[in-house]
Amino acid sequence: MNSRDRSFSANSRELDAAKRGNGKLPYRALPVFETHVTPLTADELLRELTFLITQRGRVFIGNHNLHSLYLNLTDSKFSRLYSLADFILIDGFPILCAANFEAVARRAPGVRLRGKHRIGSLDWVPRLGEVAGLRRVAMIGASPQANAEAVKRLSATSPHIAYRGWEGSSWNQKRSMEVIAEVRAFRPQLTLVGLGMPLQEHFLEGNLDSLPDGVYATVGGAFDQIAGLQKAAPRFLGDYGVEWLWRLLTQPRRLGYRYLVEPWKLLAVLTRKQIIRKSKYGQD
Repeated sequence: MNSRDRSFSANSRELDAAKRGNGKLPYRALPVFETHVTPLTADELLRELTFLITQRGRVFIGNHNLHSLYLNLTDSKFSRLYSLADFILIDGFPILCAANFEAVARRAPGVRLRGKHRIGSLDWVPRLGEVAGLRRVAMIGASPQANAEAVKRLSATSPHIAYRGWEGSSWNQKRSMEVIAEVRAFRPQLTLVGLGMPLQEHFLEGNLDSLPDGVYATVGGAFDQIAGLQKAAPRFLGDYGVEWLWRLLTQPRRLGYRYLVEPWKLLAVLTRKQIIRKSKYGQD
């Protein structure tokens, strides 16, 4: 296959906007920290999914927070997958602020981002029952207990959808191939990949040739939260930009490095790129 064949081919740039019923593309990509995001609310994403699950090809929905920004700048497999993304959701207060700044700076008409444009997986995954025509959802990742319980709870809230889960513990290449074969047989319209960053992105990027058509979305640790095994931060904390503090206090060993060290490394990478860019332009 050539590079185009390996891409998520039902790219939003190629989708017929008229089929969305509004005659225009309401979502525009905004550049943020060497990448871009697509500001959508949870309601807009669910409406978009109603359209996307009817399309041929593969669609990738990613999300950006400070952790993913750092990976996007330092992990080639991660950045390669995100370069193919059809939508990149805003999943972090700093990203929301940066995207809003870009919208204002570029004088984007009608684009003023609010807290509702910062959406995590828990803002839309439990509402999949609202997606018209959605009948099969694959859920890859988390522990056996968390995956099974998440499948059970989502099935209870939307019984007209067939949810099928594959746990993600002890993940390796053999397990990856087994899951892909079973997913192909299941033929899901939507596949939620919750293996955590960057494993979930590496899995998708490394298996573009083998994955069936459909919509793919990375959801991190959402299955643990849906299953009730991990308590989610109160939603209002995100509106004030301190949701990270809740997570740090409740999971210090797992998230200490990510929240206390990695942002400084991200700043160093961005600063270095800016210096190189200015030096290059100065030479020109």
